[in-house]
Order: sequence, then structure tokens, then C-alpha cells
Amino acid sequence: MDTASRVNAAKCPVFPMRREDPLRMPDGYRAMRADNPVMRVRLVDGRLAWVITSYELARQFLTDPRISSDRLHPQFPLVKVVDRDEVVHQSPRKQALIGEDPPVHGMQRKMLVREFTMRRIEAMRPVIRTIVDDCLDDMTASGAPADLLDKLALPVAALTICEMLGVPPEDREFFQEKTKVHADKRTPPMVRNANLLELYGYIDELIGKREKSPSDDLLGRLILRNRELAEPVFDHDGLVGLVALMLAAGHETTASMIALGTIGLLDHPDQLELLRADSGLASKATDELLRYFAVGDVAVVRVATDDLEIGGQLIRKDEGVIVSIGGVNWDDQIYSSPSDLDILRGDQRHMAFGFGIHQCIGQHVARIELEETFVALFGRLPTLRLAERPKPEHFKFDSDIYGVSELMVAW
Repeated sequence: MDTASRVNAAKCPVFPMRREDPLRMPDGYRAMRADNPVMRVRLVDGRLAWVITSYELARQFLTDPRISSDRLHPQFPLVKVVDRDEVVHQSPRKQALIGEDPPVHGMQRKMLVREFTMRRIEAMRPVIRTIVDDCLDDMTASGAPADLLDKLALPVAALTICEMLGVPPEDREFFQEKTKVHADKRTPPMVRNANLLELYGYIDELIGKREKSPSDDLLGRLILRNRELAEPVFDHDGLVGLVALMLAAGHETTASMIALGTIGLLDHPDQLELLRADSGLASKATDELLRYFAVGDVAVVRVATDDLEIGGQLIRKDEGVIVSIGGVNWDDQIYSSPSDLDILRGDQRHMAFGFGIHQCIGQHVARIELEETFVALFGRLPTLRLAERPKPEHFKFDSDIYGVSELMVAW
């Protein structure tokens, strides 16, 4: 980096931005969107990247074919402090679906899409409802106060994934424990890595068993579908990476939304009363909470594969770009009073699940988990309250997925 570049870098705002109020978007997003919705920023590793905070420009960018999701690209922007060499040299397992570009991405997604249709996932609603009720039974039996993240949010997310993958009942406690350790920001890096290796080992073994004897679940059907192809889309390691991705994408995000959504509704009693009076509002409430909290605020990251222009700003080949989901979800050109939580808003245009070819394939699952959890939680526990407000150290400011590490409630 030459002297001029260093001076320019020093003038760039640091990203990710700190949330002044941990339950709202950073104040700086509004100014960025008004002054320069495609802005140069300085990342935690000192590198420069672009951040998009405009809803319309984000849509334009995420549908441009001149961008890549390849996290092994040497210029791929990192939004948290990690060892770049570790990222660049990581196992190909990490590249499943979310880190692939066309045409590989399209082939992989096509293999999965029939497992995530609205009709198939809606048929899972009774199963998810039972999971939620069982977790609530366990939480209430243990007595108040209770950590809602530990007793409800994380188990609901983990057990739903177990159900979809066909994880045997006797293995689900192991599965829950490993995913819980991985999601806890207080877990030391060495422990986290060892835990992750154990989880990968289990997934590897589970897939090996399914390859020998496919079962009638998502994993078994995927293996059979893959086997029927003249040129299989996934090898064994690819399947391990795919399951690991499903776990990462569908576990921490859903659990974080359950916890933050609970705080949001308790902090807005007028909105909570609307939901309690009419459980049919659960779908609208869920979409509004997804928009409002944007737990994947800094998770949509790309790198330009060619020069391109967005909103009059030239982005050069190999430059990194981050779409701020919180920024676009609070765009006042799209939403009236975006900083207000309004469960009657009824707007599904938010980008909590991304946009474009990489839009979250499991979004219907997440929506049902959230709907069923909020209806059951506030219906069964009418006196639910925060036993204590989360402290600053409980918020996951430095994580790809925003949330809390614990949420103590009473009833």
C-alpha cells in the first residue's frame, strides 16, 4: 500500500460499525446511505472494501454476474479478526453452496431446491411445533429464571436440523451440545476448533452410513439423487461441507432471531399485545422482526470479478464489497419509519435472507421455526419478562451473526 493509499485508508470509516444501542442499527448507516450509499470503508484487518447501504443498489449489485462469493479469493473481505491464511487454505468442505459461483453453485442448489419448497417445509410445521412445545416443557420444568437461548432458542434450531437430516434420536444430545459450544462467543478458539472437528467427524460418519444405506430424509434423498447423475455434483467431502453449511446457516441465525425477537416484543408491549390477541399475525410479526434486527447484517460479502459500476461508483476488479443487510433493511426510501418495530407492516421485501442467486434456501424453515416459537412462547407464558437485561458483553458485536450469548427470562 503506497503513502496516498494509506492516507485514504485512514480517512475511511471503520467497518463493521459499532451499534450505539445494541438493539438498533448503527447510527452511521443512515448518514452513509444519505451521503454515499456505496462507501469505501476500512476493515478490521486494515484492508479497504465497499459497503452498500441502499436497498435498490443492493438488489442491483447482488444480481450482477460480475461478483463472486468465493471465500478463498485472496481479496475476499473479512469482517472479523481471523487468520487469513487459515481462511485461504481451509478445506474445500467450507466452499459448499454458499462459497460457490456459477455454474457449480447452480448445480448444487438444483440438487437441494426440492427439499426446501414451501409445500414440503409447511408439512414439517407440526413436527416443529412439537419440538418447540417439548423445549418449552423442559424450560418451564427447570424453573425460572432460565436462559432462553440455552433452553429454547438453540435447542429448537438444532433439533429442527436434526429432524431434517435424520440424525438418530440417540445422537441428538451430542449434536445439540456441539452446536451450542460452537455458537457461544465465550468459547476459547482452541476449544471451538476442537469442538468443530468433533462435529465434522460426526457429520462425516453420518454421511458414510447414509451412503451405504440411504434413508428417507433430506440427506438420504440427496445421496440417491446425486448417485443417479452421470457426473455427481457432490463427492463425500462436498456432502460433509453441505451439511456443515446447513448447520451453520440454520442454527445460529435462527437461535439469534428467537432471542432478539423475544427482547424486541417484550420491549414493545403494544406490538406483543397485537400478536397475543391474534396469532394469525405471526407471519407478519416474524418478517418485521427479521427486517428490524437483521442478524446477518455483515454476512453478505462478495468480491468483484470485473470492473463494475453501482450507483455511479466504480468498483474495480478484485475489490471487496459488503452489503449491509441492516442498512438496506432500514432504508427510509423503502420503509416508512424503518426504526419503528411495526408487526402490521406486512412487508416481505426485506433482505434478511439475502437476495439473488444466493438467497437463503432454508428461509421457509426459519420462518416456521420463528412463527411457532413466538406464538407458543408468549401464548403459554403470558407473564414472560426479562429476568435481567443483557449486558454489553453478552452481545455478539464481533460475530458474522449478531445476537446475544445469553438471555435470562422469568415468568
